[in-house]
Amino acid sequence: MCYFMFVETNSSINEDVILRNEKSSLYVQNLSNIVKTKYDKLYHISNGHCACDIVVSPHRLTENVLDIIKNIDGEFKFIIIDSNKEDVEPLLEENNDFDMFLSKFKSEEISLDEFIKKYPKEIQFDVLYKIKR
Repeated sequence: MCYFMFVETNSSINEDVILRNEKSSLYVQNLSNIVKTKYDKLYHISNGHCACDIVVSPHRLTENVLDIIKNIDGEFKFIIIDSNKEDVEPLLEENNDFDMFLSKFKSEEISLDEFIKKYPKEIQFDVLYKIKR
């Protein structure tokens, strides 16, 4: 099993924020050119592989993930997917229409402040969080 952390948004994540977090080995990859989404941007957040290390050891890079989340403008979607795939590419190849794939998951609307309070201990896998500002 592997975990994959995604953010779907209409805004770009600031390059300074991405570079600042790369110093701690948290990587943000724009996958918008690989899959179809209703939003302009789809980002994969990882340690360079799947997000297992970030998700299973929730205190590792927690502040880095929150730094990314806090610096996304507007509303966005966040999900941690528990998958039998071992890397993100096969998961995306199998689910090229990412919105159709996401529609299979339970969804929950939540404010940014609520999400920040819940992350990481109370965030569930395979739940699409629709984060409102």
